[in-house]
Amino acid sequence: MKTAHVRSQGFTLIETLIALIITSMLAGLLVSALFFAARTQSGMSKVALQMFEAPAARHKFQYVLAHCLAASASAKENFIGSADRIDCFSLQSLSVGEAPAPVRIQWSLIAGGPGMKKLMYRDEWMPAGEQAEIASFPERSAFRYWSSDAAPSASWPPSANKRAWIPQRIEILDRSRSEPVVIWGVTLGASGWPEPTPPSVFGLPLR
Repeated sequence: MKTAHVRSQGFTLIETLIALIITSMLAGLLVSALFFAARTQSGMSKVALQMFEAPAARHKFQYVLAHCLAASASAKENFIGSADRIDCFSLQSLSVGEAPAPVRIQWSLIAGGPGMKKLMYRDEWMPAGEQAEIASFPERSAFRYWSSDAAPSASWPPSANKRAWIPQRIEILDRSRSEPVVIWGVTLGASGWPEPTPPSVFGLPLR
């Protein structure tokens, strides 16, 4: 009488190895897809953030400088400008919670890493030594000033007898190209120095 051999149920070693190889390949593809998706999302977020931050930073620059004052009885040099620094009085500042009043402000272009410059802001209401980083520009960026007769200058005042004036326009210029390119620009309002308001009671001036 012959005995029938029954094959045992289960996977052989080769079948198990093949299953593991296929599973690892699928897992690798899934991880790669997730990593690519994460990098794409991160890149899109950075682009969106830059698109939002650039106009906001430009607005800050224009907002403060557009309110620079044309003259001051107490300040001998109301507006001083060079290729990498601006000092002036303005009716507006970036300090939060302060009421509008003539305040000394400073903009500066400083080294900000390989091939870059940082635009920094400071006013006299900020703690000593504190500055705010506003934007980044190419390494050879500089300020340029325009007078009322449409003459450009690398500094202000262009002559010693114009210390009470302010420029008509200020630009941040990228000089790294063969033809310099204007990055930002602002036209100044040339407001006069505000006169102090006399004290009054019920709208009647006190003398």
